[in-house]
Order: sequence, then structure tokens, then C-alpha cells
Amino acid sequence: METLLIRLKNLETQIKKFDTDFILNTKQLRIYITRAEVIRLLEISEDTLDLLVKSSFLNISKKGECGVTDFLLEDVIWLKNQRVDLMNHSVILELKKHKKKLRK
Repeated sequence: METLLIRLKNLETQIKKFDTDFILNTKQLRIYITRAEVIRLLEISEDTLDLLVKSSFLNISKKGECGVTDFLLEDVIWLKNQRVDLMNHSVILELKKHKKKLRK
């Protein structure tokens, strides 16, 4: 129960940290945001987002309404916290090599 409360508190913090539209999945305690929100939060282009998806940095977590793809906010926050130049595609490819180490 304590772990659940900690996760809820963390989610609340994440929501407050980002001014974003979100879908909260209360069963799994997951927050999903749309493609447009990811682009806005990470300040990236559509092409860069496609590369991030292709590189498995951002997984399309589920299909939203009308077939819109939604992303897990936790993944977006992790990427944002890496503080790298996501517009530089070679940086993304370099990050991909070290992804397993970075995620720990």
C-alpha cells in the first residue's frame, strides 16, 4: 500500500511539473499523452519524434481515441531529463548505444 501511495505522489508531481493534457490510466497508474504534447514538451520536430520512436526511446504505449497514438509520460520525462539536444539526430543515435546503461 505504501508503494502505491508513493507512485501516486510521483504521478501527481509529474502532472504538476508539466502543463499538459493527459489521460490517466488508474488501473496501471500510467499517464499517457498525445503525439502533439510530446512534440511540445520536448520541443522537437515530427521527424525527431519519429526517430525517437524508431530508436525505441519512446514507445507508442497505446492507441487513443480516433486512432491517435499516446505515449507514456514517464518516458517523455526521462528523455527531457537527459538534457541532450534532441534536434541533433546523431545524438539520438549515440544515446541509443548507451540506452541500457542510461535506463538503470
